[in-house]
Amino acid sequence: MKNSRYQINAPSVVSEAIDGEVVIVNMDNGNYYSIDDSGAFVWDAICRGANLLEIRGIVERSYSKSDVDIDAIICELLEQFLKEELLVEASDQNKPSGDDLVASSFDCTFSAPELKKYTDMEELLLLDPIHDEGEELEGAKAAE
Repeated sequence: MKNSRYQINAPSVVSEAIDGEVVIVNMDNGNYYSIDDSGAFVWDAICRGANLLEIRGIVERSYSKSDVDIDAIICELLEQFLKEELLVEASDQNKPSGDDLVASSFDCTFSAPELKKYTDMEELLLLDPIHDEGEELEGAKAAE
């Protein structure tokens, strides 16, 4: 996992950063997520191609010293992203490294991010006509 690179599970997953918070939507199941502070920082680094070792280096340069195990926290967060099918392993492991990410200096210590999951939009998202169209196409193929 330390040298693996990950990418957004597109086109099923979309994300948008808004004022230090990242909103992530899984269009396949209707779940959406929110992550901010250090979690948004890690999400951005992953999306730019950084692996665990590179993210750790960026975090260590960016945040005040902390007594937390950064590797363990980032690994746990990656596992959550993978479990929720928000990320997949990158097909091109030779992608440019995330070392070129600018490390900003924050006045706070690195703390464990919390991935907040919301499931209240699942039914509404599945009512979207694009899902019906896909089902109609599957039905038409089955009838042939």
